[in-house]
Amino acid sequence: MNAPQFGGLGALVRQRGYLTALVSNTVSRFGDSVDSIAFGWMVYQLTGSTLLMGTVFAVNGLPGLLFGLFAGALVDRLPKKPVVVLCHLVRAAGVGTLAALHAGGILETWMVLALTFLNSTAEAFTHPANAGLSQRIVPKDSYLEATSLTQSASSIAELAGLGCAGWVLATVGTSGVLALDAFTFLFAAVGISSNPLPPVEAPVPEASPGTAADRVRPEGRGILEDIRTGLGFLRRDRLVRLTLVLAVFANFAIVPFQTLQPAYVKDVLGVGPEGMSAIGIGITLGMAAGGLGLAKYGKGIHRLRLILAGFLGAGTLYASFALPGILPAGFERLAFAAAASFPLGAFIALINATAGAYLMERTPPELMGRTIATVNVAATSAMPLGAALSGLAAEAVLSTTIFGILGAAMAAVTFLTLFRSSVRAEPAGPPGVPEAA
Repeated sequence: MNAPQFGGLGALVRQRGYLTALVSNTVSRFGDSVDSIAFGWMVYQLTGSTLLMGTVFAVNGLPGLLFGLFAGALVDRLPKKPVVVLCHLVRAAGVGTLAALHAGGILETWMVLALTFLNSTAEAFTHPANAGLSQRIVPKDSYLEATSLTQSASSIAELAGLGCAGWVLATVGTSGVLALDAFTFLFAAVGISSNPLPPVEAPVPEASPGTAADRVRPEGRGILEDIRTGLGFLRRDRLVRLTLVLAVFANFAIVPFQTLQPAYVKDVLGVGPEGMSAIGIGITLGMAAGGLGLAKYGKGIHRLRLILAGFLGAGTLYASFALPGILPAGFERLAFAAAASFPLGAFIALINATAGAYLMERTPPELMGRTIATVNVAATSAMPLGAALSGLAAEAVLSTTIFGILGAAMAAVTFLTLFRSSVRAEPAGPPGVPEAA
C-alpha cells in the first residue's frame, strides 16, 4: 500500500494516522526520559557498584548490535503495525515487571539484566517497524515535515521528562516511576493499534528483471539472504551509502563529548553537575527548535546538502567547545558552553530529521526495515570504539584537545564531501518515493 498522496504541513497535521503515531511515541518518550533517571538510581542502589552499573548499560545496547540486522529483515516480512504494537506491549510488560519486583523488595541484579535485555531486544524491532509504518502513513511529500515534527516533539518530551523526573521520583518513588513508564508503553500500544490502517499491508508482487529485482523476497528465501539483499541496496545506492558513512564517523567522533563531559565540566568549565545540566538543556532545546524550524522551512530544499550542512555545523560547534580551555580565567566559560549547546542541538536535529526523511524517500518500502536496521547497527557499533579510544586519549591530552580535533575532522570531512560529483549531481528537490508495484 502506498503512502497518502496529499502533502504539506497543514495536510500532515490533519492526518489522523500520523498524529496518532506522533502522540503515542511522544508520550512513550516522556516516560523513557523520566525512567532514565529512576533506572540509573535504582541500579546503583541495588548493586552499589559502578562496574555493575556499566554492565547493565552495556547489556542495554547489546541486543541492537546482535539482532539489529535480523530484526530489520524479519520486520520487512511482517505487517508493521502489529509489530510496533507487540513491541510496545513487551516493553510495558518488562518495565512493569521491574516495577513490581522493586516494589516487592525482591529485585536482584540478574533480574535487571534479564529484563533490560528483553526490553532492548523489543526496541531493536521497534525502530525498523516504526520506520516502515511511517513510510506508509505519511504523505509522500511530507516526509521531512513528519520526521522534523517527530524530532521536535521527542526533544520537548525528553526535556519535560528530565525536568520533572526528580519531583516524580520523590513523590511516587522508583517503583512508581517504572510503573509510569510501563503505562506510557501501554498508551503507545493502544494508540498505534487504533490507527486507521489495515492490519496487514498489501503483498508486494515479484519484481521484473532489472535493477529492482532484488527488492522483493521470492518464496523460500531465508533471512540471511534477505539481509544480503538489504546490504546490496546500500552498496548500490551511493548517496545512501555516503549518508551512512558520515553517520558512523559522526557517532564515533561525538562519543567523547558524552563520555568526557563530566571531566570537561569540572576541569575546564570549573563547575559541578549543573554544568552538564546546562549543556544538556541547551542541546535539547536546540533540537526542539531545529526540528520545528526544519518542519516549517525545510520543504523543497536539497536533502543531501541539508544533511551535510548539519554535519558541517555540528562539527564546527563541537570543535568550539575547545575554546573555553584557552579563554581568559575571568571569562564566563559555562555561559559560552551553554550558548554553543543550543545551535549544536539544532544542527543535530537537522541531521537526524533530514536523514530520516532522505532514507524514507530513497528506500523502497519493502527494504525499509533492513535499511534502518543496518544504519542503526553501523552507527551504534562505532560508539563503543569511540568511547574506548577517548578514554585512552584522555590519559594523555586534555578533553578540549580531543573535542577540537574531532570536531574539526568532522567539519573537514563534510566540507570535502560537498565537492563530490555525486553530491553536486543530486537533484535539488526531494526524490520521489519508489512506488511498490
